[in-house]
Amino acid sequence: MEQISRQLLFQRIRNRVIETLEMDSCLEDVAKHGAFWIINTTDFLVPSNFDDCPDVFSEAERGAVSRFRCLLDQVSKATPDDFFDVDIFKASAEWQALERYAGEALQVFLRRGRFSEDVEEASLT
Repeated sequence: MEQISRQLLFQRIRNRVIETLEMDSCLEDVAKHGAFWIINTTDFLVPSNFDDCPDVFSEAERGAVSRFRCLLDQVSKATPDDFFDVDIFKASAEWQALERYAGEALQVFLRRGRFSEDVEEASLT
């Protein structure tokens, strides 16, 4: 198993957040994976406690993630059954809001872009 520093781990987590926002910002992509997979994967990959990933999230990014997680919670509560039909996603106000905000949050993250997966970056915040 590859041994990496905590800083590289945190940088990789940040990159997974960006990938998750990319995926969640397109309901056609969301439908390919299904509602439950999206909810569970997003919940797993997007941190709720920034103390777990110090020095990789700016204040704006932390705010964007917090708002995004609130919308994810609303989607989760409004989705009692798994489905893959893009028309059902598009008919849901909660899924539409998540899609729209994922795109906005993604733009916040893209201001600084992805971080290296292999080299520690200095002055990340």
